[in-house]
Amino acid sequence: MPRAFTCSGSRCSSRRVAFGRLSADNVMAPALLGFLFFTLLFVGPRTPALAAPITFDFSGTITAFPTVPPDPFGGTICDGTNCSPASTFTGSYTFNSAAPNTIASTTQGSYQQAGSPFGLSVTIGGHLFSTSDFLAINTQHTAGFFDFYGVLACTSSLGPPSCSTPVTADGDLSVSLAFSDPTGTALGTNALPLSPPDLTKFANESFMLLTQVSGNPVELDGNITSLTCATGCVTTVPEPATLLLVGAGLSSLGILGWCKRRHSHNC
Repeated sequence: MPRAFTCSGSRCSSRRVAFGRLSADNVMAPALLGFLFFTLLFVGPRTPALAAPITFDFSGTITAFPTVPPDPFGGTICDGTNCSPASTFTGSYTFNSAAPNTIASTTQGSYQQAGSPFGLSVTIGGHLFSTSDFLAINTQHTAGFFDFYGVLACTSSLGPPSCSTPVTADGDLSVSLAFSDPTGTALGTNALPLSPPDLTKFANESFMLLTQVSGNPVELDGNITSLTCATGCVTTVPEPATLLLVGAGLSSLGILGWCKRRHSHNC
């Protein structure tokens, strides 16, 4: 048992003391440390979620070119059926990492942005198609039933956000990427993915481009074979509720550990 020393004038004496009860300072020290650690957890990890452009790259193969002749591309784009080999495509899209969900839903999401630097571009058979007028990333997560991740980009002439206005003029452009999972396990949430979804978890990965070239309407269909991060991707940000639980737990452990070291029976 530790000793306490007291002095009066030139004489000092000692006596044994027992720690029967922790003082307020002893209790508050670990609690304060736990609170500070919790605060850092709560604020720090959310920094990557600030507005910043993120770019995903994609690639795939054209599987259908159901365009009525004449071919506006002069045979430079092939679907592998009416001509071969099938043309491949490569592209990218840039979105806002902090875009809000425009749908008041716990299972669906629509994250929309317009104007540079946001937009989509794709090259097929040496032909570049691009727009920065409008881009939306749509999600759906119904656990055990259905998951969906989709990208929709179009020129303003096609009526965002649905982009459903028919293509009628040269320069009109609509591009969609659609990934579906009938098991409802691919996404886990309807939140905006800040890193590319795993394509192996989806049953269907389709591509469609609608445009008009030299007065001829064009539709190009395909399959997407890769989706990767180009720039700006971040890992999943912990939910505030999870951080609250972690912070509270660490604070409690700090207090209990302090008490145990002091052999207290009153904590």
